[in-house]
Amino acid sequence: MKYSNLTKNLNHYRTLLSNFHHPNYLNKLIEIDPNIGKLKQASVLIPLSFDSNSQLCFTLTRRSQNLKLFKGECCFIGGNVDKEDKSPLDTALREAYEEVGMEKQCLDVLCQFKPIFTSHGSIVTPNIAFLDNQKFAPNLNYQEVDLIFKVPTWIFLENKIHSLSVSRYKNDRVYMHYFKWEHQGQKCLITGITSTLAILISSILHAKLPEFRFAPDFNLDLHNLNIYLDHLNLIYFFNVVETSIVHARQNYTIILP
Repeated sequence: MKYSNLTKNLNHYRTLLSNFHHPNYLNKLIEIDPNIGKLKQASVLIPLSFDSNSQLCFTLTRRSQNLKLFKGECCFIGGNVDKEDKSPLDTALREAYEEVGMEKQCLDVLCQFKPIFTSHGSIVTPNIAFLDNQKFAPNLNYQEVDLIFKVPTWIFLENKIHSLSVSRYKNDRVYMHYFKWEHQGQKCLITGITSTLAILISSILHAKLPEFRFAPDFNLDLHNLNIYLDHLNLIYFFNVVETSIVHARQNYTIILP
């Protein structure tokens, strides 16, 4: 892709993501409710790049079978916050280098989402960046990941390889989205928070909603994606933070834009 076209596209994507950019939002949450600081904190890097067919793609990895938790799962690069990390972005960049040899010089950070509470009782900060393929030579740490691969973003908006299941988390219904991707003959199942983020980010970048219903009790549209993230967080927030529901709702909604 020509440099002028690349710059134009990057500026376009940066503009689309600007409404979702909330740098260091985790600090604000902890200031409002110190209980949030007790949760296990993690950060992920979501690299975007163009493939040889000029398709916009996500770069994902598959976790090694050597790991104790979530072995074999396909996900974005990332991990738990270390004491030495100065910010969630530092965590994501450190993990990118440790897992696949992706250096800072390869990346142009576009956006940092609000942290997302998970059903596992942790809080994850997503960081979206553009990856310069020409500067990146993968160097996998096979103790942590055994595969790195790209998936076009539009895949996460179509029914082609998508399926879902409906589960219940405490008193709320939750959709689990599954995408069965194949990379060089290897099957890659993408689900959980990874598929949720992939769907939301693809919707933003393509200004298009998925062909399938995204959430059971929320009418998603292109103007309320930010609100949906808050809605999803409140479902898990009430159940993972050791505080009363009333107190949690007051604390959390105070700082929602």
